Amino acid sequence: MSYDFYDYRVKKYCDDLYKHIYLKRSLSYYSGTCFSDRNEEPAQDKLANNISRARAKIFEYAMCNDFDYFIHPTLSAEKYDRYDLDKFKKDMSQFIRNYRKKYNTNVQYVLIPEKHKDGAWHMHGFLKGVSPEQLRSFTLDEILPDYIRDKLKKNEILCDWPEYSKKFGWIVVEPIRHKERCAKYMTKYISKSMSNTIDELGAHLYYASKGLKTAELVLSEQVYEVVDKDTMDFANDFIMTKFSDIASYIKEDPYDWVREVIRLEYIEYLESLKEPEPEPPAKLIEYEQLRIG
Repeated sequence: MSYDFYDYRVKKYCDDLYKHIYLKRSLSYYSGTCFSDRNEEPAQDKLANNISRARAKIFEYAMCNDFDYFIHPTLSAEKYDRYDLDKFKKDMSQFIRNYRKKYNTNVQYVLIPEKHKDGAWHMHGFLKGVSPEQLRSFTLDEILPDYIRDKLKKNEILCDWPEYSKKFGWIVVEPIRHKERCAKYMTKYISKSMSNTIDELGAHLYYASKGLKTAELVLSEQVYEVVDKDTMDFANDFIMTKFSDIASYIKEDPYDWVREVIRLEYIEYLESLKEPEPEPPAKLIEYEQLRIG
């Protein structure tokens, strides 16, 4: 006999954002013995799983770290092979390492590669550790794309990173104004078409610097059928998740129902081992009837 229950975990992303995770499990009982039956999730489309994991991780990095800027680095055809993603990634990593040493600053990043329609590569990402003094604000006196000019007219700040543009090409650096909104926007760049292209190259869906903060596990326990799927942000047959601004959870002892089932089944098991008592001899029965009468 088996009963459904959930591994319930709460992860803290920041002071006002918690992720509640419910992983469906089962407990099996056999001859009074309890063991965990952790059935693996059926094989699903590998690409879909990769996309889902990458989006979740990018959102986690974005919310757990105080990035300063949202960036759009590109490559100039005059300076680089715009179609060589592997070289772009390696040279970008070396550029960041050199920058750290030069300015004694801990530059950290998350970058997502994306392909232009012509096959050339550019990236989107988050950046921190670059001093504002190392950036140059765009002005309306320059020849700029319309979307940048429109933002400048609204008094929004967009910048060039001269050290990057000198080596690689055009880049737009924009201060992050709303962390969660920016994090969700970034995950949209992980698309099926982009993932197919990346997979063909054997590359990664994103690149992240070492030492980034990740969500802190603040609770891990088991709960029994206490979850309403309709209240979740995401739900399928195996996992349900929900974000909230508090780390609330069920406070009852999650093992009470397990202990009671084990106790009752154990009693039933012991009763089954007992041999039926033999019928008393007929003479004894007659004697008892006469004595009582």
